[in-house]
Amino acid sequence: MAADLIYAFRVMRLPLLDAGGAQIGRIQDIIAIPGRPATGGERAIAPRIVGFVANSQRRRIFVNANRIAEINGD
Repeated sequence: MAADLIYAFRVMRLPLLDAGGAQIGRIQDIIAIPGRPATGGERAIAPRIVGFVANSQRRRIFVNANRIAEINGD
């Protein structure tokens, strides 16, 4: 995934597509591991996205972030 900053509210409710471009569902939630602020001589660590919750055919499904090729909040 790109290292560019993308705001969560910009991707909420956007379609989640598979590798072939078919819609899996719509993003409902983003699952992240909290980051860590800079302390002493250590650099800050940004939160890490581990997955997404999407609505697909009236069900909520988890999609691992490793399966996402691109995120575009435009």
